[in-house]
Amino acid sequence: MKTILPAFLMLMLSLSANGQIKRYTYYFDASLAPAQKEKAFIYGKGVKQDSAVWVDFFLIPNDQKIFSASYTDSSLNILHGKSIDYHKNGRVQLVKRYRYNVQDGLTQKWDDRGRQTDSILYTGGAAVFKKQFRYFKENTVLNEIITDSILNTLEDISYDTTGRKIRAVIFSGNTGVEKIYHPDGTVTNGDSLYTREDKDASFPGGPKAWASYLTRTLDGSRPVRAGAPEGQYKVVVQFIVNKDGTLLDIKALSTNGYGMEDEALRVIRNSGKWNPAMQYGRLVKAYRRQPITFSISKGTLTSDRNILQPSRRSSQAPSIW
Repeated sequence: MKTILPAFLMLMLSLSANGQIKRYTYYFDASLAPAQKEKAFIYGKGVKQDSAVWVDFFLIPNDQKIFSASYTDSSLNILHGKSIDYHKNGRVQLVKRYRYNVQDGLTQKWDDRGRQTDSILYTGGAAVFKKQFRYFKENTVLNEIITDSILNTLEDISYDTTGRKIRAVIFSGNTGVEKIYHPDGTVTNGDSLYTREDKDASFPGGPKAWASYLTRTLDGSRPVRAGAPEGQYKVVVQFIVNKDGTLLDIKALSTNGYGMEDEALRVIRNSGKWNPAMQYGRLVKAYRRQPITFSISKGTLTSDRNILQPSRRSSQAPSIW
């Protein structure tokens, strides 16, 4: 969500009966540029609080609150204080703190289930301390990564489903050591590590080659031959890229039918070996998800393929492989 905004058009200013509380209304288009009320897609409701102006921003079509922020004055040129982004379900997504348009203080992020995923301390616009959390399907923490930019340290901790620590990678600079935590309470050293480098699993040749492969290989007419009604259908395929680049556990997460999932599975299975992921200089397995959209109209079909790199399901966690 864009939170540092250009100068806005203020269309209404209202005063309370006692003249002390100032309220403002703003209107913007979808890109947050000033707009007239009848052409607006977003509106803002502001109120002056002490020496700042707090503004809540809403989507006009459904009155959904999308973010809120504190500014130095009603022109909304300078962010100063807290800003909040919201998920579609109304939960808080992101809280930032600014000092005259520069991030300063604690930034926190949550997923749409209310689980905290990031906690970052900024000083003068620079991130100096960071915690990242990843979860199992439940609310149990799978992985915690702690980075201290001032001390130049990193700690990557993995847990099992009971919350027991099972592994930690501890770096000072680019030199690290792996520690294994056993059920009996003992701790042993694993590999010595000499780089923090991470690399995602990828199709050979990159996104352009992946898009070309989908274009050549996907049979977009298959759902039409199966009698699929008009409409748009999103197919999602999940798979694992193994350490040797082969694909494992390829399965569809959607259930549209009409041969769509079967066709998507076919092209993924036939895509050959991938470039495996790397973490801390070691090959690791990685989950990926690939969405493909089928659009059917008037008895004909076109395929809107997601040509970007397939998304990662979660952070790499070598200890569980």
